[in-house]
Amino acid sequence: MPLMPIVMPLADTWHLAGVSLSSVILMLSHFLANLCCSCAGEGEYVAFAEECSCDGPVESWLQNVVDAMRAALSHEFKVAIPAYDEKPRTKWIFDYSVQNTIMVSRTFFTQDVNEAFEELEEGNEDALKVSLTIVSKLQLALAS
Repeated sequence: MPLMPIVMPLADTWHLAGVSLSSVILMLSHFLANLCCSCAGEGEYVAFAEECSCDGPVESWLQNVVDAMRAALSHEFKVAIPAYDEKPRTKWIFDYSVQNTIMVSRTFFTQDVNEAFEELEEGNEDALKVSLTIVSKLQLALAS
């Protein structure tokens, strides 16, 4: 996309405020050369810990984007795990990225099933039924 259709209306507006065209272009080039988050087409947003530089050839800066995204998801994962037990699932599920929501949910589901198997070995015949009933109730709550 050419920058002039973006720059000229901004330059006209900012010129009234005493901002020069070169300052507008400098601000835009900084904005276009540095990323602070990842925004998916579906509206999902993951903030980077720090700005990610996108200067130079794509072979160089694309790895910066991958590293920034990996660090952001890792940080979010560490925050999402303790929050899993603090909020109702129907609210918690919307607080984090889909990737981390799936990872944390599956981690806790695996833990719950393992505990149910341990209870089954100890003689509780209904342990798996109870565990799966809880999962079914959660699925129904999220579907509505």
